[in-house]
Amino acid sequence: MSESTRRLLGKTFELKALGQQTLRGFDAPVAAWLIAGERENVSRFEASRSETMTPFVGREQEIALLLERWHRAIKGNGQVALLSGEAGIGKSRVLAMLREQIGQQRYLALRYQCSPHHVNDAFHPVMGQIWHAAGFVSGEAAGSRLDKVEKMIEGTGLVSSNIAPFLASLLAIPTGQRYPALDMAPSELRERTIDALITMTIGTAKLIPLLMIVEDAHWMDPTSLDLTSRMVEQMDDLPILMVTTFRPEFTPPWVGRGNAALVPLNRLERDQAVTLIERMTAGKTLPAEVRDQIVAKTDGVPLFMEELTKSVLESGLVREENGAYVLASALTPLAIPSTLHDSLTARLDRLSPIKETAQIGAAIGREFSQALLEAVSPLKGAALDEALHQLMEAELIHVPPPSHIIIPRRGFPSRRRGAGSRPRSWRWRNRRRWKPSVTPRRASRWSRTSKPAPSATRSNSAFWSRAPTRWCR
Repeated sequence: MSESTRRLLGKTFELKALGQQTLRGFDAPVAAWLIAGERENVSRFEASRSETMTPFVGREQEIALLLERWHRAIKGNGQVALLSGEAGIGKSRVLAMLREQIGQQRYLALRYQCSPHHVNDAFHPVMGQIWHAAGFVSGEAAGSRLDKVEKMIEGTGLVSSNIAPFLASLLAIPTGQRYPALDMAPSELRERTIDALITMTIGTAKLIPLLMIVEDAHWMDPTSLDLTSRMVEQMDDLPILMVTTFRPEFTPPWVGRGNAALVPLNRLERDQAVTLIERMTAGKTLPAEVRDQIVAKTDGVPLFMEELTKSVLESGLVREENGAYVLASALTPLAIPSTLHDSLTARLDRLSPIKETAQIGAAIGREFSQALLEAVSPLKGAALDEALHQLMEAELIHVPPPSHIIIPRRGFPSRRRGAGSRPRSWRWRNRRRWKPSVTPRRASRWSRTSKPAPSATRSNSAFWSRAPTRWCR
């Protein structure tokens, strides 16, 4: 694989450098990498980082709240922290900072990583944690794994024979003659397995404070969600802090409990964004117009700022000169890095019923009128008004007066990214829909701006300005 692919993979796999390779189709030798194997129990955040973590900016109040909950928990008052925010907002980065702040205190971290690929696989995040805690190695014998499971259980002060058969069944480890077969109905096996897991967690908490990290709970399978809810109900008098991260569309069932605190993460303010960019450039100032483009396009989302700043530094657009960066070529609109595609489309996935409207708008361009959108969209009239309103509520588009132009929000995928997630046939079919409407004569009419009616508000159709206003590619 190439260097760019290696960066996208981060730490998901063990990689072997092959050095410079002469390949067909390339004028010069290129660096190549070989996948040697998959890394075990790596969080999604760790997997996406191939280099060191970027500077931490802001979030002082959120970290202070989490630390306050941690201090309550280690005194024997179990706590739950609900860390919510959109994709790329910095939930996992906050968790990393929390662990850094806890420092060398005596505690045990248990991490449960949920996955969009395993939303229907019972106990998926639990199995990942057990795999890590027991120290499994790929390809080892079943007997060796069973020995490790028993040792892990005994380390919690419990009798392994009461729990090991259920964990072995969960992990598909043959027990041979060591334990009798579990001859029971699936529903009973499920209940006994949940009881065994809770018993083991409580046993561990009696020996050492626990920091239980449940990442991406919006992807948690129903069985693991049931297990987590039961654990929350039984941890009131235990030294446990459970921190759950999730996106806004998910509502944890334990919201509202007396020991649960909601910690929402908002976008960074402009001054914080500038600080983050400056720290990423090691104090070397970027040209003001480049910095302003980064701030505007990323719209306060830290991950977007990190990746776009890296992209600028590596693109050759700027060069170092006298301890600062200066433009090395004419400034053009900054492209969205490929590393951000998943985070950007995740915002659209939450809006699946109106996703096509956003994609059509992105395919037209960064600016478009509702008149043009309605001419090519399957939605008309009130239905289109409602779709646009929802996109505006999600901060994916906005309508700046007085021209009433509908503009995809900064940080939203460009034409290629937004429409590119659709098959080529879909893009061609929709291009043919709007192409006949675009003529030089009409485009000149659209370039004029119209002032809004005095009564224009969010609640009426005048707000969306049905008259042609302006359309820009």
